[in-house]
Amino acid sequence: MKNMELNNDNFNQLPSTENSGGQENKSRIFWWLGLFLAVIIILTTVVWIVEREQGKKVVDDRNLPVVNQETEKNGEEKKMETLVRYGKMSLKGTPQTVKPGEKIIVNILIDTKTPEHPEIANIVLAAARLVYSADKLTLEKIDSKNSVLPMSIVQNKSTGKVEIVRGVAGNANPEDTDNGYTGTGGLVVSLEFMAKESGSAIIEFLPEESSLLLDDGLGTKMILDYENYEIKIK
Repeated sequence: MKNMELNNDNFNQLPSTENSGGQENKSRIFWWLGLFLAVIIILTTVVWIVEREQGKKVVDDRNLPVVNQETEKNGEEKKMETLVRYGKMSLKGTPQTVKPGEKIIVNILIDTKTPEHPEIANIVLAAARLVYSADKLTLEKIDSKNSVLPMSIVQNKSTGKVEIVRGVAGNANPEDTDNGYTGTGGLVVSLEFMAKESGSAIIEFLPEESSLLLDDGLGTKMILDYENYEIKIK
């Protein structure tokens, strides 16, 4: 009997296999539940952050001006096209025949269109660089009081050469007429010469240095004809 009792006691003291297995399963279940919840929390946080940033972008985009893509494209194409306009710079004077010691007035005139090319052309600047027969003429005066271009930029004279650059305000639109200058026979300046000795005196433009700039905001030069002037001194 004692042996049986001992065996029963020993049996009662052994760990329960059923209880330990249940505890281990519970631990695993809790671990997986915890991991699952952590993943859910992380995903929820990421989604919230992404949605918030997208919301900010939408608000910012709403504040941007709406641009018509077709209009923008047409504007870019227009800028790429070089505007071509034709005009003329000429010299007109009186009298054309003089004696030594007499004075001659020669006007620098501009045309922003021609009979062959009557398209509207608005300009903001005229540059006239001329040479003249210094042995026959003396340049005594440059008069700009009646100029169609009110702003004097350059006005230089030296023996045998004169340089005039004048301008007027524009608005970067070469096809309007409410500013800048558009027209024919526009006076830039008047030059007053005195005849020195008998002979033929020439006053002429330097074409590579004489130009009319369109009111297009790009400084586009017009294609010009030039008319020079000859004085007979007898």
